[in-house]
Amino acid sequence: MDDRGAPVKTYVRRNVGQLQWLLLAVNPKGAQPGSAEAALVSIPTLSAKSTMRRSDRAVTSMTRHTPGLIWGIMRLAPSGGGS
Repeated sequence: MDDRGAPVKTYVRRNVGQLQWLLLAVNPKGAQPGSAEAALVSIPTLSAKSTMRRSDRAVTSMTRHTPGLIWGIMRLAPSGGGS
């Protein structure tokens, strides 16, 4: 992140009090070596599947397939509108 050069501004918001804002911009060259962003980028991130329990994976699978399951149940259920 790069400082946009704007001074820190203080704003008063209702029910919050005074807040100070600093305007930042994304650096198009990426994180600079030795910066806090570079340190965060270098930390390996585990995949969601490797950190989930078996029950978590089962719920994820069910929610992924639920739209098709509901569609199939609607097709099999009687409409109840005919005579």
